[in-house]
Amino acid sequence: MSGQTGKPASLRDIAANVLGLALLVALAALGLAYGIDAFNRSGAENGARDGGALIALNVAGVALSVPERAFRGAGGRGGTFSERVDLVVTLALGTSPPLPVTLSLVPKARARPSSVLLDSVFLQRFSDTEKKGMPGLIGKPLTGGDGYDGETVWYDPISIHPFAAKCDAPLSDKDEGRCIRTIELDSGLAAILGFAAPRLADWREMDAPLTAFLAEIGAGAPLR
Repeated sequence: MSGQTGKPASLRDIAANVLGLALLVALAALGLAYGIDAFNRSGAENGARDGGALIALNVAGVALSVPERAFRGAGGRGGTFSERVDLVVTLALGTSPPLPVTLSLVPKARARPSSVLLDSVFLQRFSDTEKKGMPGLIGKPLTGGDGYDGETVWYDPISIHPFAAKCDAPLSDKDEGRCIRTIELDSGLAAILGFAAPRLADWREMDAPLTAFLAEIGAGAPLR
């Protein structure tokens, strides 16, 4: 008799264990679902706070994924498929304050690199005078009209592929003046950068964060 009464008890124990295990699995799954939902909501909220939503677009056949906060005004995006996109980016420099730059991406056929213009255009318009004040750079005022008067080209005289930027003169005591630098990318795009003239002193620190941002959005790398 004792063997007969022990068998049903064993089956009951097994059934109870199976039921308990199933309950634990269900609770674990429910907890995981809540955890995933909370993580997703937290990520969405952080993305919204940081302006980190990514916008997919195509510029001259190059697929980009650009943070929404980077577009320059309502018209900066230029549509899903376009020949130009205008951005505003803040570059984190190593030892200097962050550098705000305007950044336009266009087909390279529409904008020649500043380093190429240095020899093909600017050199012929250099004045006899020379400006200093930017460590590592030489400043040559431009002459000859055609809108170049009052502008200065600053360039690195010892590099094979030199840094070069064209800067206009301040229009008033409150105006800093602006510099424009164009570089060619291996994606087939060109990047046109604009920044405050006094920040030209940080020229050595610009390329690293700029290269990182261009890679992040899929625009390619600067050609050397």
